[in-house]
Amino acid sequence: MKIRDTRIFAFFKKRKDTFIIGTKKLMFIIPMIFALLGLVLVVVSFARMQQIKASQTAQLAAETWQADTKQTYDQITCIARGQDQTSGPDLYIDSSVSLNVSDLEAIRKSIDLTVASYEKDSKNTDDSDTPIWIDAYSASTKGTVGVADETGNVSSIIDTEIYGVGGSYSEFHPTNLISGCFLTEEKHSPYNIVLDEALAWKLFSSNDVIGQKVMVGSLTYTVVGVVAPSENEINEKSYGEYPKAYIYFDELTNFLTTQSSADASQAGSASGLSQDASDSLSQIAITCYEVLVPENISGVSLNNLSLAISTYSKTEHNFLLIDNTDRFSLLNLYDTFFPLGDNTIWKTDFPLPYWEVSAQNAEIYMLYWYFVLFIGITLVAGNGVGIYHAFRKKGVFRSTDPIRLISKKEEELIV
Repeated sequence: MKIRDTRIFAFFKKRKDTFIIGTKKLMFIIPMIFALLGLVLVVVSFARMQQIKASQTAQLAAETWQADTKQTYDQITCIARGQDQTSGPDLYIDSSVSLNVSDLEAIRKSIDLTVASYEKDSKNTDDSDTPIWIDAYSASTKGTVGVADETGNVSSIIDTEIYGVGGSYSEFHPTNLISGCFLTEEKHSPYNIVLDEALAWKLFSSNDVIGQKVMVGSLTYTVVGVVAPSENEINEKSYGEYPKAYIYFDELTNFLTTQSSADASQAGSASGLSQDASDSLSQIAITCYEVLVPENISGVSLNNLSLAISTYSKTEHNFLLIDNTDRFSLLNLYDTFFPLGDNTIWKTDFPLPYWEVSAQNAEIYMLYWYFVLFIGITLVAGNGVGIYHAFRKKGVFRSTDPIRLISKKEEELIV
């Protein structure tokens, strides 16, 4: 009976010892697994954040210019309101909430003064032919674009979102050109148009359409370029349901006129605007104004632009000013989203162009990946400490001094 009891005891003791050994091995391996998982999260989050930043080409003008000129630049966007129309671009309301071409004159004069002051104080004055600062402006409208043949017949009429652009638009929005070129700041012809790839295929079943004629409303335009939107998840979701076309900002006045006056405008000289055309141009609201200026102290350019817009009020949120430079950094994201809701609800009142919609969606993605990065760093740091202590307990990190290479059992015998 005693022998049997001894065997049973030995059996359970062996099982217990096996369980303890297995548990110790598992407890030793688990921190390694979690540390490895944390390292994977860190690497993946870094890679995804770099991809997101690279996809937002409309936010990188300052970085591009800094690399070329060795001078610090700041890129700022101003989103303004307009009176929404059932057809045609948004109309200018008043100077307290809207911008038009007349307002640009005062803003540009103010920027000229601040940039001249910066140049005077800067030791890195650029003597090249490159402009010290640039700006761009735009507005959009819904319209129809169709194929015009030699007899004047129009076919393949497509509902399109048409952007009127002015200034150095292509500097702020580098496009993926498939063929041709984008609209130049110097007008070679006011009746040039750029199509996106989707619209080119819908109209001509091809993207090689340079020189083709299209009808925008009642006017004939010549295709000078075809562009492809950036192919990434964020931009695709933000691009909207309509294909895009780009014309000169001045041409948006044709959406405010009657058929007869539009035809007369096209038949007239393109060298300048009549008084009526100038008045019509002032009726159009500039919904997006962008500026790239040199900056010697962080935040000064944003403040200078707010002062240049004489009616700007931070408390009334009558204009939306966005500092695009480094907007995806953790500190800037914190200022954008926290306190929760304070900086997001009132922004819905503004008509955002698709590139700004994409940037705001990118901010949400970036915030998510910063959270993943934080989890990864926490896993690596926390489990790294556990792994260190585990190896130290086994003597891996003990001193190489021969006196210290005595086993624990030998130490006990010596004692």
